[in-house]
Amino acid sequence: MQDLNKLKSDIKTEANRLGFNHFGIAPSLPVPQIDHYLAWVKAGYQASMGYLSREDTLAKRQDPRLILEGCQRLICLAMPYNRPQQELEEPPGGLGWISAYAVTRDYHEI
Repeated sequence: MQDLNKLKSDIKTEANRLGFNHFGIAPSLPVPQIDHYLAWVKAGYQASMGYLSREDTLAKRQDPRLILEGCQRLICLAMPYNRPQQELEEPPGGLGWISAYAVTRDYHEI
């Protein structure tokens, strides 16, 4: 068990070094709240991202063990989008906010 705790600690340290500020390890089990995602897809909220509603994708999102045979744990990481460099003021009438992900480096490339 000590080896697993050391491994977890080492992974967390490396994740922090790489800029991730949230870290967790979860068992690779069927997703208990999958109904929310399936309803989201059924409502068409995936829009032009058709891959989110493919049969194989739906199966893998329901049971992550279908992604990698023998997988026992999932390492979950997250990092925030960069915050604006200056305080945001209320936009003039008729204008809105631009989401942080749209004005920072593409998270797929980070």
